[in-house]
Amino acid sequence: MAEDRGTALVSFRLPRALLEGLDALVEIGLYDSRSAAIRRALELLLEKHRG
Repeated sequence: MAEDRGTALVSFRLPRALLEGLDALVEIGLYDSRSAAIRRALELLLEKHRG
């Protein structure tokens, strides 16, 4: 796995509807990129489950 500045490249599949929703968040300017939106979603998920 390639690493750059403390990050790792992760590849995964997701339903087209989720990708379209993700792209909509980027298009309206809520996030700068798909990666930024996914990072934030994972941060929120981990916070929720860590307590």
